[in-house]
Amino acid sequence: MPNKLIDVTKRFKDTDPEREERIRDEIIVDAYGDEEVISSWYYYSGRLELLVPQPVIIVKI
Repeated sequence: MPNKLIDVTKRFKDTDPEREERIRDEIIVDAYGDEEVISSWYYYSGRLELLVPQPVIIVKI
């Protein structure tokens, strides 16, 4: 059986700074201070699990 893991770095070779900024702004829109920013990313990653049923590795926060 072939390995079903996909090398994400090969799928998304180039980054889109506008898209990354839009996602970041959506996640931390009302966050004040480091604790709220961390909480925002934590809850975002929980929502991500519902959308992507495979294991996800967060490379950079």
